[in-house]
Amino acid sequence: DISALNQLGGKVLSAGFYYKTFMGPVIGPLKGTRFWMFCEHFIRRAAGLGRAGTAPDTSRYERMNAFCDVLVVGSGPAGLMAAKAAADQGARVILAELE
Repeated sequence: DISALNQLGGKVLSAGFYYKTFMGPVIGPLKGTRFWMFCEHFIRRAAGLGRAGTAPDTSRYERMNAFCDVLVVGSGPAGLMAAKAAADQGARVILAELE
C-alpha cells in the first residue's frame, strides 16, 4: 500500500499539521481555505471516507464550537456597549452570559 509511506513521517505529520498547512498562508491562486477544499478530497479518499455532507446538522448538542473576533462575557450595561461597539466595527461578536 503506497499510503503506508505516510507512517514513516508520522511524528512530523501530527493532526495539527493539517490545520496549520491547509488553512494558510494566504498566497497564490489556492490561498487559505481554498487550498484546504482542494486537498480535502484526496485526504478523505486516503482515509477511506466518502464525500463530506453538505446538509445542515439538525441535531441539538449540549456544547457547541463557535468562532468570533470578540468575546464579551456578561450582558450588563458595559458588556452590551462593548459588544455593540465591536459589532459596529465589523467584528464577529459573541455575547455570553454566565449562569
